[in-house]
Amino acid sequence: MIELKEVSAGYNGEVKVRGANLVFETGQVTSIIGPNGCGKTTLLNVIARLMRPYSGQLLVDGVDVNTIGKKRYAQMVSILPQIRTVPNITVKSLVSHGRFPYLSFPRRLSQDDVEIVERSMEITGTMSLRNRYVAELSGGERQKVYMAMVVAQNTDMILLDEPTTFLDIGHQFEVLNLVRRLNKEGKTIVMVLHDISHALDFSDKVCLMENGDIRCIGDPKYVFNCGQIDEVFNVTSENVVSPRGEHYIFSGHID
Repeated sequence: MIELKEVSAGYNGEVKVRGANLVFETGQVTSIIGPNGCGKTTLLNVIARLMRPYSGQLLVDGVDVNTIGKKRYAQMVSILPQIRTVPNITVKSLVSHGRFPYLSFPRRLSQDDVEIVERSMEITGTMSLRNRYVAELSGGERQKVYMAMVVAQNTDMILLDEPTTFLDIGHQFEVLNLVRRLNKEGKTIVMVLHDISHALDFSDKVCLMENGDIRCIGDPKYVFNCGQIDEVFNVTSENVVSPRGEHYIFSGHID
């Protein structure tokens, strides 16, 4: 479990997250939604310890993260950022990077590490790409390869920053179904999503942000019914029930 207590954070003195009090329960999928620039990525970066908060406390299973070494923390929490470079290496080499937090110098993979890397590629459906160069891949293939790297890191908590952005609808569902599979295997997932419907459909908990504040948090039905989504996004929402279950539809306002 990860807990934030009165956490404020931002860049260059500008506050992007203001006094956040949040608990991310073990074994759940939590999606963070909100307009562009509302602080979603900043919040994720604080949890990943990629940036220090201005104030407040971050706890993992009740332990202050400042007492946990960086290498140990990388064995507990992994992150797939939205913006990343495309290295001129093979897929297998990239996925192997996920094992680096467990290696000492020189970074040589053990047989156990090799097996974890191969299993990660199998889980993500990227085994057939293992000898190709990352730069040669399509956007959807590349995203799955980076997901394989995160899986290879084998952390209990996985942070994903907009994992479906710029993907076609087929690849979006491939990624989201992979998230669901990882969660069923015991992983705790916290992800930033731009698609409200996906967040409501694929999450145990949804956190709605606006201008650095937490506007509403709870299970998808609660967040949908809290009345804040329409106001924050300036949309009209509708809950549709079909033989396949409940679905959420959002439409914009036309002036």
